Amino acid sequence: MNTKGFVPPILLIVAAIAVLGTVGYFALTKTQSPVAQQCTMEARLCPDGSAVGRTGPNCEFAECPGSGTPIMTEDESYLACGCGCCGDAEPVTQCLYRSRGGDLAAIQKSDEELAASPSCAVAGCSMGTLYKYCDEESTANRQTYRNEQYGFSVALPESWAGYTVVQGTREVRDVSSGNVVGTAPTISIRHPAWTAAAPRQDIPIDVYTLAQWQKITNEVYAVSAAPIPPSELGRNSTYVFALPARYNYAYATGWEEVQKIIDGKPLTTFESRNGTKTFCGGIAGIACPAGYRCAYDGTYPDAGGHCVQSPVKTVP
Repeated sequence: MNTKGFVPPILLIVAAIAVLGTVGYFALTKTQSPVAQQCTMEARLCPDGSAVGRTGPNCEFAECPGSGTPIMTEDESYLACGCGCCGDAEPVTQCLYRSRGGDLAAIQKSDEELAASPSCAVAGCSMGTLYKYCDEESTANRQTYRNEQYGFSVALPESWAGYTVVQGTREVRDVSSGNVVGTAPTISIRHPAWTAAAPRQDIPIDVYTLAQWQKITNEVYAVSAAPIPPSELGRNSTYVFALPARYNYAYATGWEEVQKIIDGKPLTTFESRNGTKTFCGGIAGIACPAGYRCAYDGTYPDAGGHCVQSPVKTVP
């Protein structure tokens, strides 16, 4: 019998099984569901006092019972949690004023957009901020620290009623020699709940002359061992008010609240009653720091004067 070109049936069967197996494998792996993502364990507070966690493939917060994701209450307030409020953390209260453009709806929208962001799947929880409309008359009840000597004030939450102030000095050193070339006043606003046994984070403010600050920013002077300089909070024509570098490195109780207060830009400045004016001009041609100009005492050659804040130009 001529068997040339003949393929045994058993080989055909084996080949068919191999083809079917390959097709089935790829079909199965293509339709197989991805492994479920592990969501972080934050909880978001709801208006009724309950809490919801993250769920679903995108790890989004579940809707609050009966109200959905908005956390707007009847007293026209909104608890902004961003990626999630920590259940045991007391939120910081922030007043909004309609006459100043305060808009709860805009804050709510921004907060919901942040909560839906994919980055929240790996972000941690926060203290949260309770935004609420406050009557203009209630501004008199807000806590405000005012320093007439240096010319600044700091708006504080109502929970800081009864605060105390601790004053000190900070050494200013020449970077090249390491020698102390001066000092700067330090003012720390202290929470009323602070005790020696249970200290809390202060709000620290350093006060520098314009000349000191210019040399600090130019790295001629140093005021701490930190590799970064203090952060400017504000200034008048005589002083610069700054936040010390790494002021919260110890993570004392309340440091998050203090950071939120600072982020809200609570410091305002005015002209110091007792401060001395910074000299400029003269035969040495001393310049004023950025944002200031020299108000000369006359038009004669080598006239001197003092530094005043440059007017802010507005675009019509």
